[in-house]
Amino acid sequence: NSLSIFFESSVSFGLYLLQWFMYCNSSPSVSKGVRFCSVVIDGRPSIFAAMACFFMLFVLTEHHTTSNLVSRYASKFMFSTMPCDSSHSPNFGFAAATMDTNDKAIVDADGLEIDAQGMATGINEDGSMAAWMAAATSYSTNNFPLIPFYIFYSMFGFQRVGDLAWASGDIQARGFLVGGTAGRTTLNGEGLQHQDGHSHILAQTIPSCKAYDPAYGYEMAVVVQHGIKEMFEDNQNVFYYLTIENENYEQPAMPEGKDGKKVEEGIIKGMYLLDSVETKGRKKTPRVQLMGSGAILNEVRAAAELLKEDFGVASDIWSVTSFNELARDGLHIERWNRLHPDDTPKKSYITQCLEKQQGPVVSSTDYIKLLSEQVRAYIPKTYLTLGTDGFGRSDTREKLRSHFEVDRYYVAVTALAALARDGEVKNDVVLEAMRKYGIDRNKTNPVLS
Repeated sequence: NSLSIFFESSVSFGLYLLQWFMYCNSSPSVSKGVRFCSVVIDGRPSIFAAMACFFMLFVLTEHHTTSNLVSRYASKFMFSTMPCDSSHSPNFGFAAATMDTNDKAIVDADGLEIDAQGMATGINEDGSMAAWMAAATSYSTNNFPLIPFYIFYSMFGFQRVGDLAWASGDIQARGFLVGGTAGRTTLNGEGLQHQDGHSHILAQTIPSCKAYDPAYGYEMAVVVQHGIKEMFEDNQNVFYYLTIENENYEQPAMPEGKDGKKVEEGIIKGMYLLDSVETKGRKKTPRVQLMGSGAILNEVRAAAELLKEDFGVASDIWSVTSFNELARDGLHIERWNRLHPDDTPKKSYITQCLEKQQGPVVSSTDYIKLLSEQVRAYIPKTYLTLGTDGFGRSDTREKLRSHFEVDRYYVAVTALAALARDGEVKNDVVLEAMRKYGIDRNKTNPVLS
Protein backbone atom coordinates (compact mmCIF):
# COMPACT_ATOMS: atom_id res chain seq x y z
CA ASN A 1 0.00 0.00 0.00
CA SER A 2 2.83 2.38 -0.74
CA LEU A 3 3.50 4.65 -3.66
CA SER A 4 5.81 7.61 -4.00
CA ILE A 5 5.91 10.58 -6.33
CA PHE A 6 9.36 11.95 -7.01
CA PHE A 7 10.02 15.33 -8.62
CA GLU A 8 13.39 16.56 -9.69
CA SER A 9 14.86 19.47 -11.59
CA SER A 10 18.37 20.42 -12.62
CA VAL A 11 17.79 24.11 -13.22
CA SER A 12 16.29 27.17 -11.58
CA PHE A 13 13.13 26.55 -13.62
CA GLY A 14 12.46 23.53 -11.43
CA LEU A 15 13.28 25.45 -8.26
CA TYR A 16 10.66 27.98 -9.26
CA LEU A 17 8.06 25.23 -9.49
CA LEU A 18 9.15 23.65 -6.22
CA GLN A 19 8.90 26.95 -4.36
CA TRP A 20 5.38 27.35 -5.71
CA PHE A 21 4.56 23.82 -4.54
CA MET A 22 5.61 24.76 -1.02
CA TYR A 23 3.70 28.03 -1.13
CA CYS A 24 0.48 26.41 -2.34
CA ASN A 25 0.68 23.62 0.21
CA SER A 26 1.08 26.14 3.00
CA SER A 27 -1.49 28.69 1.79
CA PRO A 28 -5.15 27.71 2.24
CA SER A 29 -6.30 30.48 -0.10
CA VAL A 30 -4.09 29.27 -2.92
CA SER A 31 -4.86 25.63 -2.24
CA LYS A 32 -8.57 26.28 -2.60
CA GLY A 33 -8.10 28.20 -5.83
CA VAL A 34 -5.88 25.75 -7.66
CA ARG A 35 -7.83 22.70 -8.73
CA PHE A 36 -8.37 20.43 -11.68
CA CYS A 37 -12.02 19.83 -12.50
CA SER A 38 -12.64 17.13 -15.10
CA VAL A 39 -9.03 17.62 -16.22
CA VAL A 40 -9.66 21.32 -16.76
CA ILE A 41 -7.68 24.08 -15.06
CA ASP A 42 -10.12 26.42 -13.33
CA GLY A 43 -9.48 30.04 -12.50
CA ARG A 44 -6.42 30.43 -14.73
CA PRO A 45 -7.66 31.64 -18.14
CA SER A 46 -4.20 32.63 -19.35
CA ILE A 47 -1.14 30.77 -18.12
CA PHE A 48 1.89 29.13 -19.68
CA ALA A 49 2.12 25.39 -20.14
CA ALA A 50 4.91 25.04 -17.58
CA MET A 51 2.63 26.52 -14.92
CA ALA A 52 -0.14 24.21 -16.06
CA CYS A 53 2.31 21.39 -15.41
CA PHE A 54 2.94 22.79 -11.95
CA PHE A 55 -0.80 22.88 -11.21
CA MET A 56 -1.11 19.29 -12.32
CA LEU A 57 1.74 18.04 -10.14
CA PHE A 58 0.41 20.05 -7.21
CA VAL A 59 -2.99 18.42 -7.62
CA LEU A 60 -1.40 14.96 -7.71
CA THR A 61 0.11 15.58 -4.28
CA GLU A 62 -3.07 17.19 -2.94
CA HIS A 63 -5.19 14.07 -3.49
CA HIS A 64 -7.41 15.98 -5.97
CA THR A 65 -6.21 14.31 -9.12
CA THR A 66 -7.35 13.29 -12.57
CA SER A 67 -6.05 9.77 -11.97
CA ASN A 68 -8.13 7.35 -9.93
CA LEU A 69 -4.93 5.43 -9.28
CA VAL A 70 -3.00 8.31 -7.76
CA SER A 71 -6.01 9.80 -5.98
CA ARG A 72 -5.86 6.85 -3.58
CA TYR A 73 -2.31 7.65 -2.51
CA ALA A 74 -1.66 11.04 -0.96
CA SER A 75 -0.21 12.01 2.42
CA LYS A 76 3.09 13.81 2.96
CA PHE A 77 4.95 15.95 0.49
CA MET A 78 8.65 16.59 1.06
CA PHE A 79 10.64 19.15 -0.89
CA SER A 80 14.37 19.42 -1.35
CA THR A 81 15.01 23.05 -2.21
CA MET A 82 18.16 25.06 -2.72
CA PRO A 83 19.28 27.78 -0.30
CA CYS A 84 20.04 31.11 -1.93
CA ASP A 85 21.99 33.65 0.10
CA SER A 86 25.19 35.65 -0.28
CA SER A 87 27.41 32.70 0.59
CA HIS A 88 25.80 30.03 -1.58
CA SER A 89 25.28 29.64 -5.27
CA PRO A 90 21.56 29.12 -6.02
CA ASN A 91 22.50 26.19 -8.24
CA PHE A 92 24.05 23.91 -5.65
CA GLY A 93 23.08 22.31 -2.38
CA PHE A 94 19.63 21.70 -0.95
CA ALA A 95 17.63 21.72 2.25
CA ALA A 96 14.55 19.67 3.02
CA ALA A 97 11.15 20.57 4.39
CA THR A 98 8.13 18.39 5.03
CA MET A 99 4.50 19.30 5.32
CA ASP A 100 1.21 17.44 5.53
CA THR A 101 -1.68 17.97 3.13
CA ASN A 102 -5.26 18.53 4.19
CA ASP A 103 -6.04 15.01 3.08
CA LYS A 104 -3.68 13.29 5.50
CA ALA A 105 -6.48 12.27 7.85
CA ILE A 106 -8.37 10.65 4.98
CA VAL A 107 -5.29 8.81 3.79
CA ASP A 108 -4.37 7.65 7.30
CA ALA A 109 -7.85 6.21 7.67
CA ASP A 110 -7.19 4.09 4.57
CA GLY A 111 -3.91 2.87 5.98
CA LEU A 112 -1.94 4.22 3.01
CA GLU A 113 1.38 5.96 2.94
CA ILE A 114 3.11 8.09 0.34
CA ASP A 115 6.07 10.45 0.32
CA ALA A 116 6.41 12.98 -2.48
CA GLN A 117 9.91 14.36 -2.72
CA GLY A 118 11.30 17.15 -4.86
CA MET A 119 14.99 17.61 -5.60
CA ALA A 120 16.72 20.59 -7.19
CA THR A 121 20.18 19.33 -8.04
CA GLY A 122 21.75 22.33 -9.73
CA ILE A 123 23.10 22.45 -13.25
CA ASN A 124 23.90 18.76 -13.35
CA GLU A 125 22.02 16.99 -16.11
CA ASP A 126 23.88 13.67 -15.84
CA GLY A 127 23.45 13.49 -12.07
CA SER A 128 19.79 14.46 -12.32
CA MET A 129 19.13 11.86 -14.98
CA ALA A 130 20.93 9.21 -12.96
CA ALA A 131 18.72 10.00 -9.97
CA TRP A 132 15.63 9.83 -12.19
CA MET A 133 16.75 6.45 -13.54
CA ALA A 134 17.13 5.12 -10.02
CA ALA A 135 13.63 6.28 -9.13
CA ALA A 136 12.22 5.06 -12.46
CA THR A 137 13.43 1.51 -11.79
CA SER A 138 12.59 1.38 -8.10
CA TYR A 139 9.46 -0.63 -8.90
CA SER A 140 11.80 -3.47 -9.88
CA THR A 141 15.01 -3.04 -7.89
CA ASN A 142 13.26 -2.22 -4.60
CA ASN A 143 9.77 -3.58 -5.22
CA PHE A 144 8.66 -0.06 -4.32
CA PRO A 145 7.14 1.94 -7.20
CA LEU A 146 7.96 5.62 -7.56
CA ILE A 147 6.48 8.00 -10.11
CA PRO A 148 9.43 10.23 -11.06
CA PHE A 149 9.09 13.56 -12.86
CA TYR A 150 12.37 15.05 -14.05
CA ILE A 151 11.84 18.66 -15.16
CA PHE A 152 14.53 20.34 -17.23
CA TYR A 153 15.15 22.79 -20.03
CA SER A 154 14.34 20.54 -22.97
CA MET A 155 17.49 21.59 -24.87
CA PHE A 156 19.68 21.03 -21.79
CA GLY A 157 18.02 17.75 -20.94
CA PHE A 158 17.22 15.35 -23.72
CA GLN A 159 20.07 16.39 -25.98
CA ARG A 160 22.73 16.26 -23.28
CA VAL A 161 21.59 13.06 -21.60
CA GLY A 162 20.59 11.21 -24.76
CA ASP A 163 22.73 8.18 -23.98
CA LEU A 164 21.19 7.90 -20.51
CA ALA A 165 17.71 8.24 -22.04
CA TRP A 166 18.57 5.29 -24.29
CA ALA A 167 19.85 3.38 -21.26
CA SER A 168 16.56 4.16 -19.50
CA GLY A 169 14.78 2.21 -22.18
CA ASP A 170 17.28 -0.64 -21.79
CA ILE A 171 16.66 -0.89 -18.05
CA GLN A 172 12.87 -0.61 -18.49
CA ALA A 173 12.49 2.71 -16.66
CA ARG A 174 9.03 4.08 -15.92
CA GLY A 175 8.33 7.75 -15.31
CA PHE A 176 8.04 11.20 -16.86
CA LEU A 177 10.67 13.40 -18.45
CA VAL A 178 9.41 16.96 -18.75
CA GLY A 179 11.15 19.33 -21.16
CA GLY A 180 10.37 22.82 -19.91
CA THR A 181 10.67 25.96 -22.07
CA ALA A 182 10.41 23.70 -25.10
CA GLY A 183 10.16 24.77 -28.72
CA ARG A 184 12.50 26.86 -30.85
CA THR A 185 10.53 30.12 -30.57
CA THR A 186 8.83 30.11 -27.17
CA LEU A 187 11.86 30.95 -25.02
CA ASN A 188 12.52 34.65 -25.51
CA GLY A 189 16.01 35.87 -26.28
CA GLU A 190 18.20 32.95 -25.21
CA GLY A 191 19.64 31.92 -28.56
CA LEU A 192 20.59 28.66 -30.16
CA GLN A 193 21.99 27.10 -26.98
CA HIS A 194 18.56 27.05 -25.31
CA GLN A 195 16.03 26.83 -28.12
CA ASP A 196 14.95 23.25 -28.71
CA GLY A 197 13.59 22.31 -32.11
CA HIS A 198 14.49 18.63 -32.28
CA SER A 199 14.13 16.82 -28.93
CA HIS A 200 11.08 14.95 -30.23
CA ILE A 201 13.20 13.56 -33.03
CA LEU A 202 15.72 12.34 -30.46
CA ALA A 203 12.92 10.85 -28.36
CA GLN A 204 11.60 8.95 -31.38
CA THR A 205 14.81 6.91 -31.58
CA ILE A 206 13.99 5.24 -28.24
CA PRO A 207 11.33 2.54 -28.74
CA SER A 208 9.94 2.74 -25.20
CA CYS A 209 9.79 6.56 -25.05
CA LYS A 210 6.36 8.08 -25.76
CA ALA A 211 6.72 11.78 -26.59
CA TYR A 212 3.94 14.38 -26.48
CA ASP A 213 3.81 18.10 -27.18
CA PRO A 214 0.57 19.28 -25.51
CA ALA A 215 -0.71 22.78 -26.17
CA TYR A 216 -3.22 23.02 -23.34
CA GLY A 217 -3.36 22.01 -19.70
CA TYR A 218 -6.13 19.48 -20.20
CA GLU A 219 -4.10 17.72 -22.88
CA MET A 220 -1.19 17.47 -20.47
CA ALA A 221 -3.43 16.12 -17.70
CA VAL A 222 -4.92 13.45 -19.97
CA VAL A 223 -1.46 12.30 -21.06
CA VAL A 224 -0.14 12.10 -17.50
CA GLN A 225 -3.26 10.27 -16.30
CA HIS A 226 -2.94 7.74 -19.11
CA GLY A 227 0.80 7.40 -18.54
CA ILE A 228 0.39 6.65 -14.85
CA LYS A 229 -2.22 4.02 -15.62
CA GLU A 230 -0.13 2.47 -18.39
CA MET A 231 3.07 2.30 -16.37
CA PHE A 232 1.88 1.61 -12.83
CA GLU A 233 -1.46 -0.12 -13.25
CA ASP A 234 -0.97 -1.96 -16.53
CA ASN A 235 2.75 -2.52 -15.79
CA GLN A 236 4.00 -1.49 -19.23
CA ASN A 237 7.72 -0.78 -19.53
CA VAL A 238 7.56 2.64 -21.16
CA PHE A 239 8.42 6.17 -20.12
CA TYR A 240 6.98 9.49 -21.23
CA TYR A 241 8.52 12.70 -22.54
CA LEU A 242 6.42 15.85 -22.40
CA THR A 243 7.43 19.23 -23.80
CA ILE A 244 5.92 22.26 -22.10
CA GLU A 245 6.29 25.89 -23.12
CA ASN A 246 6.54 29.16 -21.21
CA GLU A 247 4.23 31.41 -23.23
CA ASN A 248 1.09 32.81 -21.64
CA TYR A 249 -2.12 32.07 -23.51
CA GLU A 250 -5.72 31.19 -22.81
CA GLN A 251 -6.30 27.69 -21.46
CA PRO A 252 -9.67 26.43 -22.75
CA ALA A 253 -11.79 23.76 -21.12
CA MET A 254 -11.84 20.26 -22.53
CA PRO A 255 -15.11 19.34 -24.27
CA GLU A 256 -17.44 17.29 -22.10
CA GLY A 257 -19.61 14.27 -22.70
CA LYS A 258 -19.32 12.25 -25.89
CA ASP A 259 -17.05 14.83 -27.52
CA GLY A 260 -14.86 14.82 -24.43
CA LYS A 261 -14.34 11.08 -24.71
CA LYS A 262 -13.32 11.45 -28.35
CA VAL A 263 -10.92 14.21 -27.38
CA GLU A 264 -9.27 12.11 -24.68
CA GLU A 265 -8.83 9.21 -27.09
CA GLY A 266 -7.41 11.54 -29.72
CA ILE A 267 -4.99 13.15 -27.28
CA ILE A 268 -3.47 9.76 -26.48
CA LYS A 269 -3.42 8.57 -30.10
CA GLY A 270 -1.80 11.80 -31.26
CA MET A 271 -4.42 14.20 -32.68
CA TYR A 272 -8.03 15.32 -32.45
CA LEU A 273 -10.35 17.82 -34.11
CA LEU A 274 -10.18 20.94 -31.96
CA ASP A 275 -12.32 23.41 -33.89
CA SER A 276 -13.86 24.27 -37.26
CA VAL A 277 -13.94 27.77 -38.74
CA GLU A 278 -16.79 28.28 -41.18
CA THR A 279 -17.49 31.00 -43.74
CA LYS A 280 -20.90 32.48 -44.52
CA GLY A 281 -22.68 33.59 -47.66
CA ARG A 282 -20.79 31.43 -50.17
CA LYS A 283 -22.14 28.46 -52.09
CA LYS A 284 -18.76 26.86 -52.70
CA THR A 285 -16.11 27.53 -50.10
CA PRO A 286 -12.49 26.31 -50.30
CA ARG A 287 -11.50 24.36 -47.21
CA VAL A 288 -8.19 23.38 -45.64
CA GLN A 289 -7.09 21.09 -42.81
CA LEU A 290 -4.75 22.87 -40.39
CA MET A 291 -2.59 20.89 -37.97
CA GLY A 292 -0.64 22.45 -35.10
CA SER A 293 0.99 21.43 -31.84
CA GLY A 294 2.33 23.04 -28.68
CA ALA A 295 2.48 26.83 -28.59
CA ILE A 296 2.27 27.07 -32.40
CA LEU A 297 -1.27 25.71 -32.25
CA ASN A 298 -2.40 29.22 -31.33
CA GLU A 299 -0.72 30.60 -34.46
CA VAL A 300 -2.62 27.99 -36.47
CA ARG A 301 -5.89 29.06 -34.89
CA ALA A 302 -5.11 32.70 -35.70
CA ALA A 303 -4.28 31.71 -39.29
CA ALA A 304 -7.71 30.08 -39.60
CA GLU A 305 -9.32 33.42 -38.77
CA LEU A 306 -7.14 35.23 -41.33
CA LEU A 307 -8.14 32.73 -44.01
CA LYS A 308 -11.79 33.21 -43.17
CA GLU A 309 -11.81 37.00 -42.96
CA ASP A 310 -9.38 37.84 -45.78
CA PHE A 311 -9.95 35.07 -48.32
CA GLY A 312 -13.19 33.30 -47.50
CA VAL A 313 -11.50 29.97 -46.76
CA ALA A 314 -12.98 27.59 -44.21
CA SER A 315 -10.82 25.28 -42.11
CA ASP A 316 -10.72 22.44 -39.64
CA ILE A 317 -8.15 22.79 -36.86
CA TRP A 318 -6.43 19.69 -35.50
CA SER A 319 -4.45 19.69 -32.28
CA VAL A 320 -1.57 17.27 -32.74
CA THR A 321 -0.31 16.08 -29.37
CA SER A 322 2.19 13.57 -30.76
CA PHE A 323 3.51 13.27 -34.29
CA ASN A 324 5.71 10.46 -32.97
CA GLU A 325 2.78 8.34 -31.85
CA LEU A 326 0.96 9.00 -35.13
CA ALA A 327 4.03 7.88 -37.07
CA ARG A 328 4.48 4.74 -34.97
CA ASP A 329 0.84 3.83 -35.47
CA GLY A 330 1.25 4.33 -39.22
CA LEU A 331 4.31 2.10 -39.34
CA HIS A 332 2.56 -0.55 -37.26
CA ILE A 333 -0.46 -0.59 -39.60
CA GLU A 334 1.77 -0.61 -42.66
CA ARG A 335 3.64 -3.64 -41.33
CA TRP A 336 0.41 -5.49 -40.48
CA ASN A 337 -0.98 -4.90 -43.96
CA ARG A 338 2.25 -6.11 -45.54
CA LEU A 339 2.18 -9.36 -43.56
CA HIS A 340 -1.57 -9.95 -44.01
CA PRO A 341 -2.20 -9.60 -47.76
CA ASP A 342 -5.16 -11.96 -47.50
CA ASP A 343 -7.00 -9.75 -44.95
CA THR A 344 -8.84 -6.47 -45.36
CA PRO A 345 -6.23 -3.69 -45.11
CA LYS A 346 -6.28 -1.59 -41.98
CA LYS A 347 -5.94 2.20 -41.88
CA SER A 348 -3.77 4.26 -39.59
CA TYR A 349 -5.42 6.60 -37.12
CA ILE A 350 -4.28 9.76 -38.91
CA THR A 351 -5.60 8.39 -42.22
CA GLN A 352 -8.98 7.73 -40.62
CA CYS A 353 -9.04 11.29 -39.26
CA LEU A 354 -8.23 13.03 -42.54
CA GLU A 355 -9.36 10.85 -45.47
CA LYS A 356 -12.96 12.11 -45.48
CA GLN A 357 -12.11 15.73 -44.70
CA GLN A 358 -12.22 18.35 -47.44
CA GLY A 359 -9.10 20.09 -48.68
CA PRO A 360 -5.32 19.84 -48.40
CA VAL A 361 -3.43 19.51 -45.11
CA VAL A 362 -0.94 21.98 -43.62
CA SER A 363 1.05 21.37 -40.42
CA SER A 364 3.02 23.86 -38.35
CA THR A 365 5.11 23.11 -35.26
CA ASP A 366 7.86 24.66 -33.16
CA TYR A 367 10.18 21.82 -34.21
CA ILE A 368 12.05 20.93 -37.36
CA LYS A 369 9.99 19.77 -40.33
CA LEU A 370 11.22 16.21 -39.97
CA LEU A 371 8.88 15.82 -36.99
CA SER A 372 5.71 16.35 -39.02
CA GLU A 373 7.18 14.81 -42.17
CA GLN A 374 7.06 11.43 -40.41
CA VAL A 375 3.34 11.11 -41.16
CA ARG A 376 3.39 12.13 -44.85
CA ALA A 377 2.87 8.56 -46.08
CA TYR A 378 -0.38 8.27 -44.13
CA ILE A 379 -2.04 11.49 -45.31
CA PRO A 380 -3.98 10.82 -48.55
CA LYS A 381 -4.00 14.48 -49.57
CA THR A 382 -1.74 17.34 -50.57
CA TYR A 383 0.43 17.88 -47.48
CA LEU A 384 2.68 20.87 -46.75
CA THR A 385 4.78 21.20 -43.59
CA LEU A 386 6.19 24.17 -41.70
CA GLY A 387 8.86 23.91 -39.01
CA THR A 388 11.79 25.60 -37.31
CA ASP A 389 14.73 24.17 -39.26
CA GLY A 390 17.94 26.05 -38.46
CA PHE A 391 19.71 27.36 -35.38
CA GLY A 392 17.86 29.31 -32.71
CA ARG A 393 18.12 33.08 -32.40
CA SER A 394 17.83 35.64 -29.61
CA ASP A 395 14.73 37.69 -30.36
CA THR A 396 11.03 38.06 -29.60
CA ARG A 397 8.58 35.25 -30.23
CA GLU A 398 6.93 37.19 -33.01
CA LYS A 399 10.18 37.82 -34.87
CA LEU A 400 11.44 34.28 -34.33
CA ARG A 401 8.24 32.79 -35.71
CA SER A 402 8.42 35.08 -38.70
CA HIS A 403 12.07 34.18 -39.22
CA PHE A 404 11.36 30.44 -39.10
CA GLU A 405 8.19 30.88 -41.18
CA VAL A 406 5.79 29.24 -38.72
CA ASP A 407 3.66 32.22 -37.67
CA ARG A 408 0.01 32.82 -38.56
CA TYR A 409 0.85 34.65 -41.77
CA TYR A 410 3.05 31.89 -43.14
CA VAL A 411 0.46 29.30 -42.13
CA ALA A 412 -2.22 31.24 -44.01
CA VAL A 413 -0.05 31.68 -47.12
CA THR A 414 0.97 28.01 -47.06
CA ALA A 415 -2.69 26.99 -46.79
CA LEU A 416 -3.51 29.09 -49.85
CA ALA A 417 -0.52 27.59 -51.69
CA ALA A 418 -1.84 24.11 -50.91
CA LEU A 419 -5.29 25.09 -52.19
CA ALA A 420 -3.70 26.52 -55.35
CA ARG A 421 -1.83 23.24 -55.86
CA ASP A 422 -5.19 21.45 -55.74
CA GLY A 423 -6.76 23.94 -58.12
CA GLU A 424 -9.12 25.36 -55.49
CA VAL A 425 -7.78 28.93 -55.76
CA LYS A 426 -5.64 30.74 -58.30
CA ASN A 427 -1.92 31.37 -57.81
CA ASP A 428 -2.67 35.09 -57.84
CA VAL A 429 -4.41 34.64 -54.49
CA VAL A 430 -1.19 33.33 -52.98
CA LEU A 431 0.74 36.32 -54.30
CA GLU A 432 -1.93 38.66 -52.95
CA ALA A 433 -1.63 37.08 -49.51
CA MET A 434 2.15 37.47 -49.45
CA ARG A 435 1.80 41.16 -50.34
CA LYS A 436 -0.95 41.65 -47.77
CA TYR A 437 1.03 40.05 -44.95
CA GLY A 438 4.40 41.55 -45.90
CA ILE A 439 6.10 38.24 -46.66
CA ASP A 440 9.36 38.49 -48.60
CA ARG A 441 9.47 35.42 -50.82
CA ASN A 442 13.13 36.10 -51.67
CA LYS A 443 14.36 36.02 -48.06
CA THR A 444 17.09 33.54 -47.21
CA ASN A 445 15.93 30.11 -46.16
CA PRO A 446 16.16 30.16 -42.33
CA VAL A 447 18.00 26.83 -42.29
CA LEU A 448 20.86 28.57 -44.15
CA SER A 449 20.84 31.91 -42.36
